[in-house]
Amino acid sequence: MKKTRHLFQSHPILETRLGKPFFDEIPKSPGIYRFFDEEGELLYVGKSKNLRRRLFSYKRIRPGCTSSKLSRLVSRITSITYNQTATEGEALLKENRLIREYRPEFNHVNKETETYYFILTEQTKQFLSFRLAMNSEADCRIINSYPLFDHKGNDTDPATGKNRLYGCFKGHSRVRKSLGALLQLLWITEHRAESPHQLPVQLTRNLTPLRWMHPAGENSVLFTEKLPDLIDQWLRGKSNKLTERLFELNTVSFQKNRFNAQFLESRLEDLNSFFENFLHRNHLIFTQMLDRDEEIIHQNELDDLIVKFNLSELSHQQNL
Repeated sequence: MKKTRHLFQSHPILETRLGKPFFDEIPKSPGIYRFFDEEGELLYVGKSKNLRRRLFSYKRIRPGCTSSKLSRLVSRITSITYNQTATEGEALLKENRLIREYRPEFNHVNKETETYYFILTEQTKQFLSFRLAMNSEADCRIINSYPLFDHKGNDTDPATGKNRLYGCFKGHSRVRKSLGALLQLLWITEHRAESPHQLPVQLTRNLTPLRWMHPAGENSVLFTEKLPDLIDQWLRGKSNKLTERLFELNTVSFQKNRFNAQFLESRLEDLNSFFENFLHRNHLIFTQMLDRDEEIIHQNELDDLIVKFNLSELSHQQNL
């Protein structure tokens, strides 16, 4: 840890600045706290199950006895406010919302603006198309035909195809990278490719295309191996058998050299990770915490649901 050094003994900054009585009045209950500078700008938002204990840890900080980052923060604090909450979980939710709304300078988690994607699929007699969208209604339409979904967000099943909506999923690069890995493996499986060098250039870029159409006719591998059903179960977070099947279909040809084997392994790792941390988590959130027919999580509710889900999982583990 990088520390600053002082030649003379220093006193705790915040105790000197705010006074001992301020800290003596802080309750021992759960809650959130906020640090402000002399211009009233919010510097940092935090939460604790014991406000008194947490803020006392800041009170004791002396110049040169902590990290440079924490020294910079403490040196700029001129006022502190706090609010009590009934539970630590409630404090965590409030902290999460305040960080997203105000994006304080010294907070990092949940501070950056995120992209929330929906994944759409449309299956016709000849193709299975994939599309990324940021709006579950207005943007989710096939360019030259009919809406993918009705105004309530439900599946439609027109004579020409079957359409589904999945999500939402948080994280621009992670979502596009994971969907890209899926499209690469589907293309390799369909064309019986023996090397990633055979991939079309659109699927070799850092970010997957926002729209892609994959063959799904009667002679396609997608059809003969019944992969659309596995894709649906995977995107719903219900089963990861798709990853296992893609490995089985490609492992022999890709074991011919080390580079190809490593490529296959890395793409499968992307799919496994995305399933566990995004798809399956969303499935658990929906089944355990939501009571509605619509099988999507909306963008404005995902962050709070993730916080509640993580708290629930932590509580469950502690009770085991």
